[in-house]
Amino acid sequence: MFDLGQLFIGSGGALGIITEITLSTYVYNPRTTLVVGYFSATAQALEAASRVVKLKPSALELADRGLLEAVSISHPGFLDGLLPNDEPTTALLVQFDNMSQLGQRVASTRAENILKRYGATIRTARDPLEQVALWKLRSAAAQYLEPPGSNQAISFMEGAVVPSAKLSELLTKTTHLLGSHDLTAAIWGHVGDGNLNFYRV
Repeated sequence: MFDLGQLFIGSGGALGIITEITLSTYVYNPRTTLVVGYFSATAQALEAASRVVKLKPSALELADRGLLEAVSISHPGFLDGLLPNDEPTTALLVQFDNMSQLGQRVASTRAENILKRYGATIRTARDPLEQVALWKLRSAAAQYLEPPGSNQAISFMEGAVVPSAKLSELLTKTTHLLGSHDLTAAIWGHVGDGNLNFYRV
């Protein structure tokens, strides 16, 4: 019996297909708490994420300044009201869906404290409509991948997966490599799973 999870994760179907799967699921809780941390630097956000992941959030997602800035230009108004002072910044989204509302409050407060220690400005949402709006920060990647006109986003590294503690190292080495060729990237990913995407800006 082999664990094929690591072989398939991130391969996008290139290494095979899954024809049958059995899942162990949790009870769905529609009442969640979303904590958004806004950072001046993506490296700070990734360092914070490596600490927050220990709180076992149901979602831990990143959208960096390069992505949000590009979307603000290509899709004016898409991110209105979602960024501090309407300025592009790196956003880390942390969601908790514990069945206990007290458990959510405890976990979200701990997450807020961690994010603040890494220099983040915090916005916490418990209202479902506000949460839907804030998730547009992460879905901005879809807007970036489908720009108006004929300009298509170009992948530099897609679906790179490393241990969450190594995300900062991945960012540093990849941005250094891009910089050596006078290139910059829009970055986003499921950082709770150690996943990042780099697309040329």
